[in-house]
Amino acid sequence: MISQPFILSGRHKELTTIIPDNEAIKKAVRWISEHLKENPAADKKTLINEASFRFNLSPKESFFLQNFYSKNDQDTIH
Repeated sequence: MISQPFILSGRHKELTTIIPDNEAIKKAVRWISEHLKENPAADKKTLINEASFRFNLSPKESFFLQNFYSKNDQDTIH
């Protein structure tokens, strides 16, 4: 498992969410993050559903992505 660094209000922090050591989830997180970088207003649920199909994720892995992105939304609230 790895943890990912991120920037919050100009400060470097470590995510408290641990990413499982699973290449498909890593690819899905990377893919979703790239789409959100291009379009921050993109619907995360739609991206998560598309990534789940694209990377053949299990329901458990899809649930992880939902929690991962909802947790990150909460961390960025000022």
